[in-house]
Amino acid sequence: MFDLLMRLDAGLFRLINQGLGCDPLDAVFAELSSLGTWTIALVALAWLADSGRRLFWRHVLAMTLALALVGSINTVIKVAVGRSRPVKTLTDVRIVDRVVPESRSFPSGHALTGFFFMTYVALARRRARVWALLLAAAVAFSRVYVGMHFPSDILAGSLLGALGGWLGWAVFTRWLDPARQPAGSN
Repeated sequence: MFDLLMRLDAGLFRLINQGLGCDPLDAVFAELSSLGTWTIALVALAWLADSGRRLFWRHVLAMTLALALVGSINTVIKVAVGRSRPVKTLTDVRIVDRVVPESRSFPSGHALTGFFFMTYVALARRRARVWALLLAAAVAFSRVYVGMHFPSDILAGSLLGALGGWLGWAVFTRWLDPARQPAGSN
């Protein structure tokens, strides 16, 4: 059963990486992929910037706490699973990204980062929900397109990131949002 899943994962990888790959899209997906490093955090902060200084820094604190937790979990999983990147295991990979990281593949840190910040934004800024989640999905998809991750790496990183974004929002709403605090508790 595991072999079947791995073959399906590799087949879907090839469909995206080779079947959809073309020169005009390469630059677009390379840029989307680079958003998943930390640039997407700046996008999230920009979306939250109109909160007012005090509330903005509470958002930052909530995200920092949650990201520290899910980032640590991601690292533990990467070490425990030890999955190599497609470029190290397949012979027919289109490498679009400029640099092939030495780190392990499962789960995707870029997908985690994208979904972490954009899930938080989607919860904090309801009007931006669709755009935020589409941006996170584009960043995650780009990692397969550029040849750095298998689809299952993306799925795991996306789920972990979304869970972390939700956790950050829960921390904010439970302990840091003054509008939800009982009167006289400050």
